[in-house]
Amino acid sequence: MTKDFLGSWRVSEYVHNPDGALVGVVQQRRRLEQLANGDVRVWQFCEPCTFAHPVAQRAGEYVFDLRLEGRVRRYLGPDVIGLGLAWGEGAVTGRGLWPRFGYSFTSFSVQTDATRQVTGGRFYEAGAMVANIVGIAEAESGAADRESWPEFEGPPWPGEVSAQWRGMRRTMNAMGKLVTEREVKRRYADLSWADAPEAAPVRLEADGHRYRAFFQNYQGLAQRHGWLWEVELFGADGIAIEMTEVLDNTGRQLIGLHRWYTNDSLDRVEVLRLTPTGGKDD
Repeated sequence: MTKDFLGSWRVSEYVHNPDGALVGVVQQRRRLEQLANGDVRVWQFCEPCTFAHPVAQRAGEYVFDLRLEGRVRRYLGPDVIGLGLAWGEGAVTGRGLWPRFGYSFTSFSVQTDATRQVTGGRFYEAGAMVANIVGIAEAESGAADRESWPEFEGPPWPGEVSAQWRGMRRTMNAMGKLVTEREVKRRYADLSWADAPEAAPVRLEADGHRYRAFFQNYQGLAQRHGWLWEVELFGADGIAIEMTEVLDNTGRQLIGLHRWYTNDSLDRVEVLRLTPTGGKDD
């Protein structure tokens, strides 16, 4: 959390069923203000929804306080309780409960610049996923901003935008300490990508509404929820990899959040920020 997060935001949350089908879009206004004791108070107001879904019941105002303790963000309630963790500047993951709404959640947010964020997460009921959400947030910096809502647009597959992407990968250990920061040159080919010419590709194979996923000696499944791609990979060596990537065509960024586990314990987290460097056939 930095001062860039404070103020008023407009958020469009694209709600998907667990099978990946889009249900509708929730329009939400957020306001964050710092209190005298240093905590941050968060107001979230969800506009009434035009679709029928459990998430549509979240319409109305919700309020909770947020306490910053180093990289830890404590959600103090009343409407959200739980914990968030920062992974370097501008990237946060969270887990907790909306007591009045009646669902637990996991969440992520990555700030792409001072006025824009990609967000997302899942709602659960006793372990059963109710919705998978990907959102885009824009700061209300003027009267014109308050008259419109941010939105995703353009193709959902990064390879349709550009065959080549370039940016940085920041790797942190399980305690959030920076380990490495390296340049990434990603190249897409059909349903695969590699983050360096000599790197093994991540390869997807369509399988109905989902995909089979392969990477080195690991295999798993992948699914698309709009502009959100999620990949899970597993190996017999105790390694598990969770990849979450969001394509923001308006902001011209591909955001990645990768978690690596060893023997079911978090080993490291990678945050990627990539931009296109050519056309889809380059």
